[in-house]
Amino acid sequence: METSPGLATHIAIPFTWKADTWYRLKLQVQQENGKAVCVGKAWLASEKEPAAWSLKLVDEIPNTHGSPGLWGFSNDHEIYYNNIDVTPNPTGQAMAR
Repeated sequence: METSPGLATHIAIPFTWKADTWYRLKLQVQQENGKAVCVGKAWLASEKEPAAWSLKLVDEIPNTHGSPGLWGFSNDHEIYYNNIDVTPNPTGQAMAR
């Protein structure tokens, strides 16, 4: 994980992406004690959503105001996002630890 000031905060986990295949992604972010706790998962669109989160990242210096945004980087391939839903976090649901 890279968290030096001025650089992107990110984490990498092994995941084999297949070309010409649809996936679903879910990201949940919760502000806690001045930090953003982010959990996420990815799965084949044709399969059931996994119960467990695949990754967890804590952003020590998060943006606390504004609207969500998506960003992607690829050296030689286009990135497509489709059917984006932004919803409030479920009430009463604890974040994964």
